[in-house]
Amino acid sequence: MNKRLSLIAVLAVFSLVLFPCSELIADGLTVNSDGSVSIGTPADVGNIRISGNTISSIDGDIILSPGGTGSVVAGSVSTATVAATGGGGLQLHDDGGNGPKVNDGGALTNIKQPGFAAKVTSVVNNVTGNDVVYGLTGAIWTEIFDHGACLSNGTFTAPVDGFYTFSGILQVYPIGTRILRIRLITSNGSFTAFEDAGTSYITESFTFPAWLDASDTAYLEIMVATGSQDVELGALTYFAGTLLN
Repeated sequence: MNKRLSLIAVLAVFSLVLFPCSELIADGLTVNSDGSVSIGTPADVGNIRISGNTISSIDGDIILSPGGTGSVVAGSVSTATVAATGGGGLQLHDDGGNGPKVNDGGALTNIKQPGFAAKVTSVVNNVTGNDVVYGLTGAIWTEIFDHGACLSNGTFTAPVDGFYTFSGILQVYPIGTRILRIRLITSNGSFTAFEDAGTSYITESFTFPAWLDASDTAYLEIMVATGSQDVELGALTYFAGTLLN
């Protein structure tokens, strides 16, 4: 196969030298008179076209090719053109420019990475106490950001399979000597942390890792043991999560 491709490449160069205004078509490889190359049969149907630093695909999937000043541009596109951007990094994106990017310093960014952060809009009164379980769901949250639109009223829905991490700060009061239980409830199980308060109020941070399948959900639940149901959820309560891998 490698020898065959090498022969095709030699024929392409030879044709351009002898017949600069002609077109060479050989086994799905087309070298056009303008120097551009089309790969695919027939031309412009499910092919990849390379012309200078511009790469396009007609009903194609993945393109990976050098362009610009040492950069690499890749994408999953349909009847669209992906142009080299320059620099020394790597980009893997769709025809809207959305996707992971590695700059020439090695930093990775991805504006499409699923992730969210939200805070309780205002104090929620008398949510727990006397072992009453309270799920932190409903219209009590204000979203700070939500990449992928994965959070709805405090419930996160996983867009893809993967390892996720959830963290935040929980503010509850009055506590006194009562015990606070924080729990992350997911479709695959729950993760629990306890805090023996011993103070009038508490602001407790937490982090829970979890594997979620696509469409699995996750939300927070709290319970304060003993006493009456007079414990309030404070407005300094935050909930955040993101896909790790």
